[in-house]
Amino acid sequence: TPEETKLCLVPAVVLSVGCVVYPALDWWLASSLHQLTSPFQHPLYNQLVTVRRSGVTQQIKSIDLVPGDIVLMSPGSYAHTDMRVVWCGTRDALKIDTCAISGEMYLIEKGDSDPVSRGDTSGMGWTEANNIILSGCWVVEGVCVCGSPHR
Repeated sequence: TPEETKLCLVPAVVLSVGCVVYPALDWWLASSLHQLTSPFQHPLYNQLVTVRRSGVTQQIKSIDLVPGDIVLMSPGSYAHTDMRVVWCGTRDALKIDTCAISGEMYLIEKGDSDPVSRGDTSGMGWTEANNIILSGCWVVEGVCVCGSPHR
């Protein structure tokens, strides 16, 4: 009968529509989820860092930094790891933004002098030394060459 034929077509139509609509809906939800969560993913892992390895200056992803890398930093550079300043462009010209660590809004002057190794500590820890840049800081002014620490 015609009514039985219509009843048989209903599941076939629903199944056919589902086969087309479900993948499209799945793609749309996945792309929407990616757009919602992308601001929360750490963007600095894929940032390029200028390093000197085996006498060759190259740019690598920050996630590929290894202990012993020589890192070249300039204004706008981000410290992806704790580093020791080996050389500074001009004395007292290296200014670091430490707001992400200390919460304070002023710039800190850094250089290649090391009061800790000279014995001039006066109660200072290694993190407070003039030649240490902590992970999470930004270079605002000046250029420097840093060594990433051995672990």
